[in-house]
Amino acid sequence: MLSCRYLIKMERNMRNNKGQFIKGIPAKNRHKIGDITIRTRHKRGGKNRAFIKIDEPNKWVLLARYLWESKNGKIPPGFGIHHIDGNSLNDNLNNLLIVNKAEHLKIHRKEFNDKRKINLANARRKLKWSTKSATKITGRHPKNCQCLLHMGSN
Repeated sequence: MLSCRYLIKMERNMRNNKGQFIKGIPAKNRHKIGDITIRTRHKRGGKNRAFIKIDEPNKWVLLARYLWESKNGKIPPGFGIHHIDGNSLNDNLNNLLIVNKAEHLKIHRKEFNDKRKINLANARRKLKWSTKSATKITGRHPKNCQCLLHMGSN
C-alpha cells in the first residue's frame, strides 16, 4: 500500500521511482486552448510565426489562418494567406490577403531566388566544389585520359 506522502511526491514530480511518467497526471506547463506561441519554422527559412492552440490534444494552427477563417470563412483549396507588409508576425486582419498559390509565388519569387542562390553557394562551399578542372588543380591529366599524349604511349 502506498503512503499518502509518496502519492503527493509522485503527483508533484509526475514521475515514478523508475523515472517514467505517471499516466493520468497532466503536465503543469501544458498550454490551454486559445494560447498563442511564437515558433521558429526552420524548414521555412527560420521565419517566426504565431500559432494558436484550438483543440486538445495539441492541435495548433497558424494564427493568421485562424483569424482569416473566423472572419471570412474557410480558405478554399489552392489558396493561402499573404501578409501584405511582409511581417509574418503582424496578423492584423487589415494586413492579411487571400491569394492563390501561383500569385503568392509570384509575389515572393525574388526572395525565393535569392535564398536559392545563397543555399547553392553554401552547398558548394561545404562540399568544396570547384569550377576548375582536375588538370588545373593538380597540374596532371586525369586517369584514363584520352588525349594524344597518352593515347600514343599505350
